[in-house]
Amino acid sequence: MVLACPVCGGRARLAFRLPDRGVYACGRRSCTLRFADPQPTDDQLSAFYAQYYYGDGEHAYENSPESSLEQVLCALQLQIGPLGGKHVLDFGCGIGTLCKLVLGHGAQHVDATEPDPNARELVSRQLGIQVMADLDELRRCRPARRYDLITMVDVIEHLRSPIETLAELESLLQPRGVLFIETPDIDSLKARLVGMRWGNYQNPTHLYYFNGRALSYTLRLAGFSNAVRWRPTVTYPSHGDLRRVMQTGLQQLGLDGALRVLVRTTQRNER
Repeated sequence: MVLACPVCGGRARLAFRLPDRGVYACGRRSCTLRFADPQPTDDQLSAFYAQYYYGDGEHAYENSPESSLEQVLCALQLQIGPLGGKHVLDFGCGIGTLCKLVLGHGAQHVDATEPDPNARELVSRQLGIQVMADLDELRRCRPARRYDLITMVDVIEHLRSPIETLAELESLLQPRGVLFIETPDIDSLKARLVGMRWGNYQNPTHLYYFNGRALSYTLRLAGFSNAVRWRPTVTYPSHGDLRRVMQTGLQQLGLDGALRVLVRTTQRNER
């Protein structure tokens, strides 16, 4: 079966089939995006998030560890300068771990969006910041605000329409502002070794699956022209010494699980 790639319109063929959906791969060499079809309904997604991320009890998919996010944030400031005095938007904040760290680094204003109502209530209560459900609510509440930094950590793979969302985020950046994206990498060593058994394929809330080429192409279609692959060294608290050494080597080779990209504002924003 051949489908049209939802990002570039190219011909996409079935890569493999999971019990509830197929995973298709775009054949256009400039794109190579993978995507799920059929996608779950909004009601199904809400149920999945409640079950796997935000409900009571043990969660199948954990949020990023705080210590690892702190390492990313410290490395990020070496790239873009200190966060003190900056306006930051965490798009898809989850349980608010990154928001807490950004506040701790002295950001002047921290806004956040998160579609899950339980997560929004938790972050607002614990951090004392307003968390909006989506970009429409953000624009209503912050009509004039523009951001020095927008973060999307493990978010883009969940979006219904990544190009449209990225284009909206571009319009919210200050001149010389930065968009930071992190998403699972389908070219990682683990993804290649285990194939369809990779956890990010198995996750029913993931609608798109990116490698560096697919993410850069998606960003270009959204109006960003200068995406740069970023490879900070990040350790994880659950890793032993041997695994940390291996992880560091994989990060240097671009074969670890995390695809990280920094994008600066386009010329249109700088006019």
